[in-house]
Amino acid sequence: MLSILGICASSEERERRQKSIQIDREIELASQRNQQEWSGESGKSTIVKQMKIIHQKGYSRDELKAWRSIVHKNLIDSAKDLVISAHKLNRKFTEIKNEEVSKKIVEDYILPIEIPQGEGLPSDLIMAINNIWQDESTKEILEQGSSQFYIMDSASYFLNHAKRVSQPDYVPTVDDVLQARLKTTGITETWFLMGKINVHMFDVGGQRSERKKWIHCFESVTSIIFCVALSEYDQVLQEESKQNRMMESLVLFESVVNSRWFLRTSIILFLNKIDLFVSKMNRVPLERYFPDYSGGNDASKGAKYLLWRFNQTNRMNLKIYPHLTQATSTSNSKGTTSFGKRHTKTHTLCRRCGNRALHKQKKTCASCGYPSAKIRKYNWSEKAKRRKTTGTGRMSHLKLVHRRFLNGFREGTQAVKQKKAEASA
Repeated sequence: MLSILGICASSEERERRQKSIQIDREIELASQRNQQEWSGESGKSTIVKQMKIIHQKGYSRDELKAWRSIVHKNLIDSAKDLVISAHKLNRKFTEIKNEEVSKKIVEDYILPIEIPQGEGLPSDLIMAINNIWQDESTKEILEQGSSQFYIMDSASYFLNHAKRVSQPDYVPTVDDVLQARLKTTGITETWFLMGKINVHMFDVGGQRSERKKWIHCFESVTSIIFCVALSEYDQVLQEESKQNRMMESLVLFESVVNSRWFLRTSIILFLNKIDLFVSKMNRVPLERYFPDYSGGNDASKGAKYLLWRFNQTNRMNLKIYPHLTQATSTSNSKGTTSFGKRHTKTHTLCRRCGNRALHKQKKTCASCGYPSAKIRKYNWSEKAKRRKTTGTGRMSHLKLVHRRFLNGFREGTQAVKQKKAEASA
């Protein structure tokens, strides 16, 4: 009796385990999982916002209101960073009164976490910000300071709209939300439907302190969308003022593409902020930071050079799909979405268990050890799904694989016979 119970228990356990494996496979086949990785302030969260606008019907009025305090904080931080950079550069504002108000911006104005909807920013604060922004020396300080000290890329945008965002009845626009900077901490998940594909996207923190939290957590992701800001080639990290941000991105990219966790993952490389890169190339020579570059101020050559630098780090020979992007532009992001869709729609799947295959050099499926001869590219269109589930389609596909194998074998045999005949002659 005890042994029978034991057998029944083990049988039930095996059945439960089999069901669990089957559910995991169905989830794997039904959805495409994408992970976003990159260094801080490269535009990764902006792309997630664009996915919401394009595929989730955008932001409601209440969701826009939730960004109000973040926009206010970005405005104050931009003004403070500008003033601090001026002091570090030993630069003075043209107007004497602006020297006085700049000290107040840094020392006196400490905002609460959230300003009530019926109240705006202090009028004397906005007046001080406008005075500094309109000062003749501000533009030079901003250009020089962004290369040596940390200033967010959207600082000019918020300083230019200071009066509008300070109104008591202010509600952020979609453009305000796209420009707003909110540090990503931990791992944020987003689900959306891209055509007929169910996409599960992970947005992970790009700062150094955040990376150790996620590097080992995403072994089974379908694709990694790695975003790097092209315009950061002359900028420094927020965490370390002496470390170039582009070099930091290269180091991070190298650790990702050569990681043992991502051997079966396709890499989509977004070269972001192309608009800022084009305008900056005329002012700040790329060869100043990368001496081996020799393309002058041609933005196209500069982008190709930086792409070459990223490709040089790919020692595992993973397939990398590069794309130039401007994350703050919705029209550009729609093209980016279709670009990413093409590379998440088709995967190398095992014929037996449906899971993705290992790298081509491994020869077998990662899950069940099935030979690589039975592993194929599978397109998840409706027609392909029906062919997958019907026995007729499955047999016809196996016959096709077998026929191709035999044809290759025959061609190889004939080539060997021909060589022997030539040698004997």
